[in-house]
Amino acid sequence: MRYPLRYQVFVPMSLTMLATVIAICVLTGWLATRRAYRQVQYDLDRIADTLQASAFPLNNATLEKMRGLSGAEFVLLRAGRTVASSRDWPQPVEQVLGAANSPAPAGLGRSVMLGGEAYFERQVAITASASNEAGMSLFALYPETAWRAARREAIFPSFVAGLAGILATAVVAVMVSRRVTQPIRVVAERMERLASGVFEQSPTPARNDEVRDLVVTANWLAHELSQLHQAIRRGERLTLLGRLSGGLAHQLRNGVTGARLAMQLHRRACDVDEESLQTALRQLDLVEEQLCGFLSLGKQQLCRTSDCDLRQLAKDVQALIQPNCAHRQVILQLELPNEPLVVCGDLAQMRQLLLNLTINALEAVEACAHRIVTIRLERLAQSARVLVCDTGPGVATAVEADLFEPFASSKPEGIGLGLAVASQIARSHGGSLTYRRQNGETCFEWHVPLAAPAARSAQEAELTAAAKG
Repeated sequence: MRYPLRYQVFVPMSLTMLATVIAICVLTGWLATRRAYRQVQYDLDRIADTLQASAFPLNNATLEKMRGLSGAEFVLLRAGRTVASSRDWPQPVEQVLGAANSPAPAGLGRSVMLGGEAYFERQVAITASASNEAGMSLFALYPETAWRAARREAIFPSFVAGLAGILATAVVAVMVSRRVTQPIRVVAERMERLASGVFEQSPTPARNDEVRDLVVTANWLAHELSQLHQAIRRGERLTLLGRLSGGLAHQLRNGVTGARLAMQLHRRACDVDEESLQTALRQLDLVEEQLCGFLSLGKQQLCRTSDCDLRQLAKDVQALIQPNCAHRQVILQLELPNEPLVVCGDLAQMRQLLLNLTINALEAVEACAHRIVTIRLERLAQSARVLVCDTGPGVATAVEADLFEPFASSKPEGIGLGLAVASQIARSHGGSLTYRRQNGETCFEWHVPLAAPAARSAQEAELTAAAKG
């Protein structure tokens, strides 16, 4: 049978502390009883020493006064007959006391019954003096009831202290049990939630102890499990997507290639509007770029790296989607620096990234009154920053947490692959892709490392010379 931890902590602790308190109380009571016993014995011994060589006559009046001082009864015998007594006895005491001529035991003396009451008997030999005759024996009778009362008075403080100690022990045991088991129970519940897939963080206790270390470890484990869970989900989605999209995208690419060849042959054979035909061919190129991006999702692609200027990349993207902007009545703005921004990477993949971000921005502003999309390039210390901003309403809260995951989309007709493709390309080029909402604009920010200084300088010099020429 499994017992809760609070019982496993509380019961042994309580029993240990209770046994300790009881042992202390018993020892204290025993010591108090011994002290009371020795005190009574000392008082009787002192009275005996005082009376043994007394210079005053031992008569009834004297013995009554001694009773008032000591609480004991006194009987004076001579030749087996009572000479004086501190009280009147209902029975002859000579026979009881006379049988006590044998040596008395140590301590308070032997127990005798007189007048229906038990006494401790002590015999004192009286020394002959001017007031007392030789051969007299004095018996001191200490009531056993008085001794029991003295013993109770000695034990009572220990009993009260023991009772208070037991209550204090119970209170302390409960407090300690709660203080120890409550945080552990919280951690146990947290581990159960982790096992069920809830990867939330727990507040860190203020006390710097083992429980705090356990909570910190549990939070770290929750973070790692959350990251692993997301990676597994992403891997499953990408694997599924890679299996499904291969054949479909291949067939679509074949159709796009055939349509391009047919239009090129038609342009050679017929007199057609060159501008319209060129626009149609660019749109087919755009479709093929997107299909290539979908084919690369979930697969480890070999990048054909080369140095390229991000300014030219932005202009290429503008040329590809300009017809789409005209159709949607969207203003596409380019904010480019004067000097080249040279990066090293796969030109086709980086163009795909920027295309996906720009097409998402076009779709976001389609229902807005002011339809403006801006591509802004900036140089940082070791990287370039590409901003694609639009005046749309922003990303829906429901998909914001999984914005860059496959199939995460709030659009009725969307499948949620554009941003997933863009994010994968950004990571494969050593950069990052983030989202933010500021100043009424939705901005996707792409950071990409600049090319090596030597290659960048040569490329920038070549581009600058070509521009001047």
